[in-house]
Amino acid sequence: MQWEAVDERRAIAHLTVSGISVSLEFSFNDNGEITGLYTEDRYGKFGDHYLKYPWEGRFRNYQIFSGMKIPTEGEVGWHLPGGWWLFWKGRIVAAEFEFR
Repeated sequence: MQWEAVDERRAIAHLTVSGISVSLEFSFNDNGEITGLYTEDRYGKFGDHYLKYPWEGRFRNYQIFSGMKIPTEGEVGWHLPGGWWLFWKGRIVAAEFEFR
């Protein structure tokens, strides 16, 4: 994975997995926490077809569980021609981590 700075609050991660290249733009707040994730090229199944649209994730309300600081609220969706389409929204109420 390679990182490319965009500005003080954003960076793009370029990675290749199984021959597929992906670029994701991360947004950070003053505490260095990830608040957003964006890509122009995310496939989704719309009707009977897989189509590529811009995709975004939004994350907030960081809390510490088992010594790990994680966002406890988030949502992801596509930017479709008709506007924002929320695909998933969730909230973490408890988390445990096992370190090996």
